[in-house]
Amino acid sequence: MSAQSTAHADPFTVLQAPGGAEVHLLRTRKYKSAILSWVLECPLDAQRASRALLPDLLTRGTARYPGLADLNARCEELYAADLSAGVSSHGSLQLLRFRVDVLADRFAEGRPLLQEAGALLVDVLHRPLVEDGRFRADYFEQERENLLHSIARWVTTRGITRTDG
Repeated sequence: MSAQSTAHADPFTVLQAPGGAEVHLLRTRKYKSAILSWVLECPLDAQRASRALLPDLLTRGTARYPGLADLNARCEELYAADLSAGVSSHGSLQLLRFRVDVLADRFAEGRPLLQEAGALLVDVLHRPLVEDGRFRADYFEQERENLLHSIARWVTTRGITRTDG
């Protein structure tokens, strides 16, 4: 990544990552943790339902860490790093969010935790667990069912009823 000078009025350093993505870096000693967050903005279109499963599928396992237990073990090795993902909307955009929170390097006895957490996030985003070029069928079906149950709970708690016609 290379630093770019920006006209931002904020305290972020903007780095150019491979593929054209911008990385906004805020260095501070104010906190005891560091956060890496990746957000993909997509239009709210007909494909939004299929993208809604991506965060959960990608955080089920990677080529290097093939299951939840493996990912959780890796997070524990990183001083109990927290890997999370989710979907939300903002205006006409669907936002796919991926985040890892890790202890700041200065508290890790010289260990580069931020770099290691970044490598984990890259694994999640770029090296998903696939079989024959597809997400594992059992993971896909489980996450599909989880999403359907989540939607049903949301509808029930809001008293929304379907009307045909």
